[in-house]
Amino acid sequence: MNALALGMFAALNLFPHPFITDGCTSFPNGTLRSPELWLHCCVEHDLFLWAGGTRKMRNRADIQLRDCVRETGALREADVMYLGVRMGCYFPVKIPHMSWANAWDGPSYIRLTREQIDAIKLDLPRYDLPFELERKLIDSLEAEAPYELSP
Repeated sequence: MNALALGMFAALNLFPHPFITDGCTSFPNGTLRSPELWLHCCVEHDLFLWAGGTRKMRNRADIQLRDCVRETGALREADVMYLGVRMGCYFPVKIPHMSWANAWDGPSYIRLTREQIDAIKLDLPRYDLPFELERKLIDSLEAEAPYELSP
């Protein structure tokens, strides 16, 4: 991260809260034979939860989780997990790092600003995530980014 960007994000208080994942929260990360079979699906979902964005993006992230787990052959588990993440927002007890847009303070279902997207891009390398996963998140955020008006 360059000094100018660090200074700008610090001045605007745009540093995201740290990304935290616990794998498949309250659900096994895989089967007895393959204990981490769909763990990568949950880490991806947690990353999208962390970044946040619009309600449409939340729906897409939940569907991606279900589809990813289905691709492992765990059809029933995928459907149960999908119902769990969809119903989770209605549970009275919240897990702070597992709520939508937990990288940010403030409203959760909003389109991220260009500055927030840039802050996420600058923050991602410290988590040592697979490049493809970082790219998938950035592409998703960029697709929903506010349009820049030319001067």
